[in-house]
Amino acid sequence: MRPILFLVATLWFTSLSMGAGAQPLKIGDTQLDHRVLTRPGAVLFDQPGGTATSKPPVFSSYYVFEISEVDDITWLRVGAKLSGAETFWLNAAKSVDWKQTIVVSFTNPAGRLPSLFFDGKEALTSFLKDEAMSTRAELLVTSIRGGNGAGDSKVLSVEPAEFVPMTEQFYLLPILEHADIRVNRRPKVILKVASINQNEPPEQEETPQGPFNVGIVFVIDTSTSMQPYIDATRGAIESLLSGILGAESEADFSFGLVGFRSDVGQVPGLEYRSKEYFPLNPDFDKNGFLSALKGMKVTSVSSHDFDEDGMSGLTMAAESGAWEDFGGKYIIYISDAGMLVGTENGAGSDSTPQLLGTRLSKDLGIATMAMFLKTRAGRAYHDDSIAQLEQLTYQERARKSYVFPIENGDVNEFAEQVSIVTEALLNQVNTQVSASSAGAPDPCEADPDSIACAVSELGHAMELEWLGRQNQTQAPDTYEAWVADFALDDPRRIALAPRVLLTRAQLNDVYVTLQAVVEAFSVNEQEDPSKFFEVLRTVMARIVRDPSTIKKLPGSSGVGVTEVEEFDNLGQLLGDYLGGLPYESDLTQISPTAWVEMGGSGRYEQIETIKSKLSMYELYYADTDNWIALSPEAGEPEKVYPIPLEMIP
Repeated sequence: MRPILFLVATLWFTSLSMGAGAQPLKIGDTQLDHRVLTRPGAVLFDQPGGTATSKPPVFSSYYVFEISEVDDITWLRVGAKLSGAETFWLNAAKSVDWKQTIVVSFTNPAGRLPSLFFDGKEALTSFLKDEAMSTRAELLVTSIRGGNGAGDSKVLSVEPAEFVPMTEQFYLLPILEHADIRVNRRPKVILKVASINQNEPPEQEETPQGPFNVGIVFVIDTSTSMQPYIDATRGAIESLLSGILGAESEADFSFGLVGFRSDVGQVPGLEYRSKEYFPLNPDFDKNGFLSALKGMKVTSVSSHDFDEDGMSGLTMAAESGAWEDFGGKYIIYISDAGMLVGTENGAGSDSTPQLLGTRLSKDLGIATMAMFLKTRAGRAYHDDSIAQLEQLTYQERARKSYVFPIENGDVNEFAEQVSIVTEALLNQVNTQVSASSAGAPDPCEADPDSIACAVSELGHAMELEWLGRQNQTQAPDTYEAWVADFALDDPRRIALAPRVLLTRAQLNDVYVTLQAVVEAFSVNEQEDPSKFFEVLRTVMARIVRDPSTIKKLPGSSGVGVTEVEEFDNLGQLLGDYLGGLPYESDLTQISPTAWVEMGGSGRYEQIETIKSKLSMYELYYADTDNWIALSPEAGEPEKVYPIPLEMIP
C-alpha cells in the first residue's frame, strides 16, 4: 500500500525551543532523542578529561547533545534539560544507552513466585527451558532470602517480598533489550533491564508492628428502586459496628459514603449526579457515618435511562485526599443498573469501566468490589451490567474480578453479603502483617470458593502493598540483568507490567493528536469511511496553521506539530517510541483499509476508547504529586509520569 502523506504531531519526542539552537541528537533516522543512563561511578566533567563537576546518582537520565573522541575515549556532551542548558561531559563507558521510554513495574507478588534477575540472557534462557523451572525458582528464592546465596545459577537478585508501588516508592526498570522465547511451546518475552532506585535505600528495620488500618467507601446508587438496599446496608453496618464498639481496632478503620444518580442536565429533578454524604477520614465518627446512611434517600424522579452514572460516584470517591492515610483502600459499589458510558449518553465523563478500574487499582491503589442486584425489572440489562463491573473490579493483585451478583435482588441475601464483605475487610485491622505470610488466608482453608475467601485474598495482596510502603521497599540492587516478564510458576500471569514515561509536553501532544482523530471521526462519521484519513489530514493541517483551534491540556505551553511525515497506519502517529519493543498499542495496525473493514461499530468503539483515555490524560496531567524527575538537574519540563501501557492508545 502506498503511504499516505500527513501533517502530524511528533508526539513523544518533540523538542522544545532550544537555547542557542541546541537539540539532543536523534537515534538513527528516528524521532527519538538520544538519551543515556549513568552507570555506578559515573562523573560529570566540564570538558573531556577535564575537571570533575559532580557525581550524579546511579542511572540518572541525560540527553546527548554531542559525541566526541578524545585520546581514544568516547565522550558525550550531556544535559538533563531539553533546552541544552548546563551541559557536561560524560565518559561514554560510564553510561548505558536508553533507546525507549518504556519501563516495567512489578505487579503484586501475592500468590506468585517473585521474579529472578539473571546475569546474562543465556543464563535466563537455559533456566526457563528447565522442566523443573518452578521448583528451582522456589528453592532459589528461599536460599537467597535466607542469606545462602544463589549458588551457580547466575541469579543476581530477587524481587522484594513486599510489593513496591511505583506511584509511592518510585523506581525505574527501563528496558534496554528484549528477546522472544517459548515456554511450554507458548511465545513469551524476556527483558534486559536496569534496576534503578531514585531514593537512597532506607535503614533496615524490623517488620513494622501495629495496625493495618482500613478505609472503605460505599458508593451507592440512589435512584428510585434502591431504598430497601440502602436500609439493608445501614442495618448490616450498624450490626458490625456495634460488635466492635469500644474495641481498640475502632481507631484503625473508617467509612465514607457517596451516592450517585444520573444526568441532572436531562432530568433536573434528580438534584445531583453524585454526592458525598460522608467523607473518608482517618478520624472516624461512627455516629456521624450512621446518621449519613440514615439520611441517604432515593430520588422520586426517574432517570433518562435505565443505566445510572456510577462512574461519576466512583470518581468522586476515588479522588478523596484521605486515601493516603490507609493501608487497605476499598470501594464497595452497589447498584441494580449498568453504568452510563460516554458524555453523549449522559455520563459525566468519557471514561470507561475498564479504564476507570485501571486508574483506581494501578494509579490510586484502591480495590473496588461490586454488589450487583439482579432485579426482575433490569433482567434485560444484567449481562451487559455484569460485564462492565467485571472490567471495573478486575484486580491484577489477585488475578480476578470482584463482582457479587444478588439473584432476584433479594434484600436479605444482599444484607448478608454486605456484612460478610465488610467484616472480612475489617478483620484485617490490627493484623501483624509479614511478607513471609504468603499462604492462603484463613477463610480459604474452610471454603476456597466463598466470598470471605475472595475478599481475604484481595486483602492479603493489599497488605503486601502496605508493607512495601512502610518499609520503603526498593527495587533489586542490581544494575543490568535479564528477567522474564511473566510469573515463573504460572507463565500466564504477568509479573512485570509496562509503563510509559511521558513529559508534560509529550502527554499534551498525545492529547492534541487524539483530539484531532476524534474530530475527524465526528466530521466523517456519516460519510464514506475510506475518506477518514483525508479528513484527518485536513484537521492536522489546520492545527499546523493555527494550534489554538484544538483543545490542549490545561496549563500546557503549546502544541508540538511538525511538517509532512509519511505513514500508512494510525500507529505511526505514535512516532518511533514503541518501535522495536514487544508491546504494541491498539492503534498500531489501523491502516485505511483496516479502518474501513472494522465496520461502523468497530470504528465507534475505537473512538469511544480514545475519548475515555483523553479523560485519563487530564487526570494524569493534574496529578502533580506523581510527576518524577529522572536526574537531579531536571526541571519541570523534563519530569515524567509513569502511565500504564494500557492507557496508551
